[in-house]
Amino acid sequence: MQKEDQCIIVNILQTLIYNSVADLKEKLIKYKQILSNENYTIMMFGNFKYNNNYVIKELDNRWCLKTQLDYHLERTKKINKLEYNMLIAI
Repeated sequence: MQKEDQCIIVNILQTLIYNSVADLKEKLIKYKQILSNENYTIMMFGNFKYNNNYVIKELDNRWCLKTQLDYHLERTKKINKLEYNMLIAI
């Protein structure tokens, strides 16, 4: 994974910290066209399981987007099931 791709992925993964679900959706649509299919899949679903969470090994075991979405759906309630399904489907 190239450094530029890592920066894009980190930017996307930080979106829900400060921004809305709509902002995350916009970024996912935009950067899906830029990232390779492999890197997009790694960002979404991770490539390593660590402490019962799927993470991105190349990013120091940062949670993948699915793990973040699971957390926000189940724990913080920041997103609902419809938003979760919509984001996973992008």
